[in-house]
Amino acid sequence: MRQTRRAEDVAGILRHVGVAGDSAEVARAVAACRASGLRSEADMILRYAQTGRSGRQLAEIAYEFLRIDDNSMAQRVLKMSLAR
Repeated sequence: MRQTRRAEDVAGILRHVGVAGDSAEVARAVAACRASGLRSEADMILRYAQTGRSGRQLAEIAYEFLRIDDNSMAQRVLKMSLAR
C-alpha cells in the first residue's frame, strides 16, 4: 500500500514538471533523471511536456538543453517541436 502511494506521488511529480514546469525546469529535471539512470522517468517528463506544449514551447525547452550542454536532448526535443 505504501509503495503504491509512493509510486503515485512520483508519477504526479513527473507529470507536474512536464505539464507546468517552465522550460528550464523541464530540461534540468530531465537531465537530473538521466544522470541518475532514471531514463524512463526522463522520458515520461518529456511525454508530458510534448502533450501540453506548442512547438515553440518545445523549442524553448531544446534551447535550455543547449544551455546546459546536453546537445543530444536538445536535438531530440527539436525534432519533437518540428513534428508539430
